[in-house]
Amino acid sequence: MVDGHEKSVRPSKILGVELKTEGQPTYVLITPLISRILKNDVKRLSQAMVVRRQAIKGLTANKNIIIMDDMNDTPGTLAIQKLRGLDDTWANMIQTAESVDLANRFTYVYQNEKNLLDHILIIPSFQDEFLRIDKERRCQIFDVDLSNHRAMVVRLRFAN
Repeated sequence: MVDGHEKSVRPSKILGVELKTEGQPTYVLITPLISRILKNDVKRLSQAMVVRRQAIKGLTANKNIIIMDDMNDTPGTLAIQKLRGLDDTWANMIQTAESVDLANRFTYVYQNEKNLLDHILIIPSFQDEFLRIDKERRCQIFDVDLSNHRAMVVRLRFAN
């Protein structure tokens, strides 16, 4: 339910992969949200809520969570806040791109405006693994010839 309106909405695509990291299950959710160009913020927020519910299912099963893809949205918007869990009682996802210098913190340029539209959000239990990497290598964003989006790489180093 969004703004008092109930509507059946699901992400157009979602891929869930479960990995083992240090013997612990890690649930990776990969899903794009619909484009902001379509001006359908209610549907975008609804999609984010569906993805967040999947993340919470993983959290209740004691799994580490990573959410990633082209979210077609910038940090601080309602959809990204919902994905990160900033308005519920479950773990708040870490915005890995915050470790990138502001001048390079963008994955897409539209009408000469740089935007961070692609996100890799990690569970706080991965914070130590994230911080074990040198700051300039934790999260890197760079140009590639394969897409109109810039690539993002996040590195984690496990103690064992």
